[in-house]
Amino acid sequence: MVGDGAAGWPERAPYAGLVATATVQTVPYAWVAQTRGVIVTPWGNGMTAGTLLRLESDGERAIGHVVDTAAFMWLDGQRPARWTTGDEGTKSTTGLDPRLVFADVHELFAVGLRVPECRYAVGWGSGDESGECTLWLSDGVSWASADSVPGAASHDVTQHGPRRLWDEVEDAYRWWVDRGRPDVTRFGLVVGPTGQRHTLDGE
Repeated sequence: MVGDGAAGWPERAPYAGLVATATVQTVPYAWVAQTRGVIVTPWGNGMTAGTLLRLESDGERAIGHVVDTAAFMWLDGQRPARWTTGDEGTKSTTGLDPRLVFADVHELFAVGLRVPECRYAVGWGSGDESGECTLWLSDGVSWASADSVPGAASHDVTQHGPRRLWDEVEDAYRWWVDRGRPDVTRFGLVVGPTGQRHTLDGE
């Protein structure tokens, strides 16, 4: 077929299974409605595109969980928000070293689920071995930066826009830590006609 993959292919439905080779943030409901069996798709968010989701669909609802890590291109229309920076922001400090937030896919995925539409980038100091870096966050409207200095007790933060993205990211990271630092395979998804919700350990 040639066309919008998010729409599936209703002319030949229902299908016994569906395998997607593009990452989604939101599983298209057409996939659920057209499948009576297993849906396997890369599943990501603004922070990472790196998980593989397995769902069981009955044609009305699909339920499943992450089974592994994976990385694919984004499905058209589901790429993370464009970057925005500029304008003076509100300055503060944090006791959380920003490097902890992007240490691996597990915390990135958890943070991304709880801070929707937010993407990140890291800028490293050039020409030295200090280990200093800046974590940049953006949702296309709001932005934030958090400076990491190894060994420092506090780190400078700047935030601009209607959302305080660093505050949201810090809260999400601490939520992940408080729940025992779950890896990606403990997260799941329920997809129905009114939308989707993510789960942790099936709840």
